[in-house]
Parts: sequence; C-alpha cells; structure tokens
Amino acid sequence: MVVVSDDPVFLAAFAEWSIQGRLLVWSTRLLVVTRLPLPELHHLHKLLSMTNSMLLVVDDTKSHRHVLYTHVPYSQEDISIIQLAFWNGRRGLILSTSLSLFPEKFLKFIHRPTLTVAMVRSVLHQPVLKDDAEAPGGKKLYFTGPLASMLEYIATSLNMSYTFVEPSDLSYGIKKADGTWSGMVGMVTRKEADLAVGFFGMSASRSEAVEFMYPLGIEGLKIMASSGKTEVDSWGFLLPLKFAVWMAIFGVLLVTPVSAFVLTSLDSTKVTEGNRRATDSF
Repeated sequence: MVVVSDDPVFLAAFAEWSIQGRLLVWSTRLLVVTRLPLPELHHLHKLLSMTNSMLLVVDDTKSHRHVLYTHVPYSQEDISIIQLAFWNGRRGLILSTSLSLFPEKFLKFIHRPTLTVAMVRSVLHQPVLKDDAEAPGGKKLYFTGPLASMLEYIATSLNMSYTFVEPSDLSYGIKKADGTWSGMVGMVTRKEADLAVGFFGMSASRSEAVEFMYPLGIEGLKIMASSGKTEVDSWGFLLPLKFAVWMAIFGVLLVTPVSAFVLTSLDSTKVTEGNRRATDSF
C-alpha cells in the first residue's frame, strides 16, 4: 500500500483510522511518501513503528536527496527513526544500514526497549517484591511460575527488558456495559501495558479488542457425572424407531400375506373356470 500526501491533517487521520480499525496486518506493506519534514510527522510515529511500513521523505531542493526511513517499535521517538537508504538521480538507491527494506522489526529489537507486562497472581504464579532503588517505593514487582520463566526466555530472544504490573481488580478482563474492558485486557486496550501474560480464554469479543499470540497450551473444560450401574433393557431394540413406525411395520407384515393369499386365490379360481370351459367345449 502506498500513501502519498503532504497534508498533515490527512496523514494524522489516516494513522488514527488504521490503528483504531487495525487495518494493517503485518503481511501488508505500507509506504508513506511525503515532502513534509520529520518534525511534522510525529503523529505517524505509532503507526509506522507498529506496522510493516517505511517513510519516504522527498526532497524538492537541488540535491534531490530522497531519504527512506523506518520506525522501530517500543522506543522513544527521538531514537526510533532509522535511516534505511537514500536515493538521488546520479547514484540511485544507496543503503545506509545493514537492515533490508521493510525489515523484520519484531524479530529482534534494536534498542532493547523496556515493555510493560500485565499479569495476575494465581496458584501457579505468585507475586514477589524485590528491592530496587530505581523502582517506585524502592520495590519492584516480579512473578514466579512457568509463564514468568517463558517470558524471560522470550525477552532474551527479542532483546528486551520488561516490568510487571498488576490490574487493580486482579482479573483477566471482561467487557463492561459501556464497552470498556476491565482487568489485563483493559490495561492493554488503554495502553497501560504493552502485553499481558496469562491463561486467557480466547473469545470473539476479546479478539476484537486485543490480538492473541499463538497459544502455548490448550485446556479443556468438561462436566463429569457418575456412570452408575449398567442396565440392559430387553426392549431396547425398539428405541431407534417411534411407536407409530413400528405399528406401521407390523401392519404391513400382516396385510402383505393376507393380500397375497387373496390375490392367489382369485387367480386360482379364474384358472379353474377356464379349464372347466375348455373341457365342456370338447
């Protein structure tokens, strides 16, 4: 998708619609072309950093040095903009970094961002407060458990750090009457947390509010009852069909032989009379 505009109002509206409507999936590549300078394009930062997109700033001066940028996610705006390449009529396209065009920004973060992770306490995951001089109140929240360990592996692989937060209602999140969400889902939708970790139930309403990653495990819920003694019903063979159907079958079984007997008797009478007439003729 290519968007060409020098109107900051239009670009701001396009960014807002795309984010709110979740119009741009990762498989869709977006190229924004404009003559506006970078300081006037701050409203595009979130859109360009969270999508598979690039920004081409066209230079109308004599140098005609057109610059291609990409925005990396979860970083401050002043360090999130990376110049990928530039182009002019004499030298063509010159790459400025080792990154490719439309780079995989979520494969491994460049600037090691710090993400906010929402999590609630449970039997498997217990909160722990540890001393940290840089944390508010001198204490930093941690969690123990399998999902916390998994998150540590992911953070190492993606080159990121994280801090835990816990929703005030200690819930996963339900949709309220006014359309807002509670719990961890609400924190993600309100941008109070970058992601949430837990045993979430995937529903249609939640999928409209947040995006789910590939499931790490699947659990099922079942209702169980005592099986009791095995009882054999002698008339159980009659259960597959209704009473009216069985009566119809029995009726056919009775009528069919009677009808066959009557028809056979009539036919025999006709044959006997025919033979008698033939005998009288001779």
